[in-house]
Amino acid sequence: MGPINRAHIDQGGPAFQGKSEAARHAMYSVGDTIEASCWGGGSRIVVIETKDASIKNGRPGWSGSYQDKPDSEFGTWGYDDQIIRVVQRGGE
Repeated sequence: MGPINRAHIDQGGPAFQGKSEAARHAMYSVGDTIEASCWGGGSRIVVIETKDASIKNGRPGWSGSYQDKPDSEFGTWGYDDQIIRVVQRGGE
């Protein structure tokens, strides 16, 4: 996958905030590229590798690799409510 087209991100995507946990969990798929908020501020672009109904502390979430470092041995994870938007669907 090439660099993220920031204009595509700015067009917006599904509104994850205000949705139920089940609805948020259904709004993205393995292989999708998402933008997710970071606890310390800012955001990260991640390619989803797994979804889990209980990623940590009984909350639904995801794990994946950083879009700009796909070969890194270090991945990342987050809760569904950290997803800002889907940047690109897996098959697109």
